[in-house]
Amino acid sequence: MGETTLVNAQTLARRLGDPELRILDCRFELGDADAGAAAYAAGHLPGAQYVHLDRDLSGPRTPWSGATRYRNRRYSQQASAPSHRRHDRCDCLRRCGGMYAARAWWLLRWLGHERVAVLDGGLAAWRAARLPLTTAASVVAARSFVGHPAASACVSADEVAALLGREACLLVDARAAERYRGESSRSIRARATFPARATTPTS
Repeated sequence: MGETTLVNAQTLARRLGDPELRILDCRFELGDADAGAAAYAAGHLPGAQYVHLDRDLSGPRTPWSGATRYRNRRYSQQASAPSHRRHDRCDCLRRCGGMYAARAWWLLRWLGHERVAVLDGGLAAWRAARLPLTTAASVVAARSFVGHPAASACVSADEVAALLGREACLLVDARAAERYRGESSRSIRARATFPARATTPTS
């Protein structure tokens, strides 16, 4: 597979069993922290490893430098458990709008993993293609992965605040529309800054 951000179901299916492939199942429900693991147990892609939003893809709220150190250590440990190496191919199962798989994708790229893609269409696309699911436990050989965070990929809240109102930057709020409008009581901040000259997404 090429080094793309997305991989389609048929291409991924042809790689099942490849010793260099690692699949992360990122399903999660904000209202039920156990729902993702239960869904994984009920049926997942062959060889997929489950990663939990709270335990594996998040760190405690701490000052910026401490959070960076924690996430580096914690996610590097988790990445070693599903047996990633820097050059292993890692595909994240997309569901629930893709935000959790996108989170895993970003974390791996931030930590220096060079070969990461998200399954285009997620589990729905896999099922639509009539590809296999399994309830069997996934066991893969352990390998070591030590993350090296890219400092330039992150900005602090103070840095974002300093950019507000400047024409040189565009602030993008990636939350669901109802959260952006303040209509939902559950607020998740997922924001990034981009140069104003960058192409604005149309969808």
